[in-house]
Amino acid sequence: MIEEELSSIIEQIPNTGEYEKQDKLSFEKELAGMYLSSHPLDSYRAQVKAFSETDIFTIIENSSDRQYVKLCGVLSNIRKRRTKNGKLIVETSLGDFDGEIELVAFENTYLKYSQFITD
Repeated sequence: MIEEELSSIIEQIPNTGEYEKQDKLSFEKELAGMYLSSHPLDSYRAQVKAFSETDIFTIIENSSDRQYVKLCGVLSNIRKRRTKNGKLIVETSLGDFDGEIELVAFENTYLKYSQFITD
């Protein structure tokens, strides 16, 4: 009886086909908190390795404040707000193949690099 009910429910679900790769990755990240099928940077692995001085896992393991490093990753959860003085502050997450860290950028820094940031 349960099998018949499940079959009936499954038959009612429309077959929408595969999601676009980017949509699928976004859903995975939102629901599971990580990418499962692949990583958005997989196509750029060589460029990420050539550009980055280190990876996020290494930064987390050897953390110290005010550490200057060159990283490449995917920005997510971009949040913009204004200080009491009206200055822009941007908080975001940066993820690479090995982890994710929280970043804060003040107005001058954000404006300098905003051309490289897309929604």
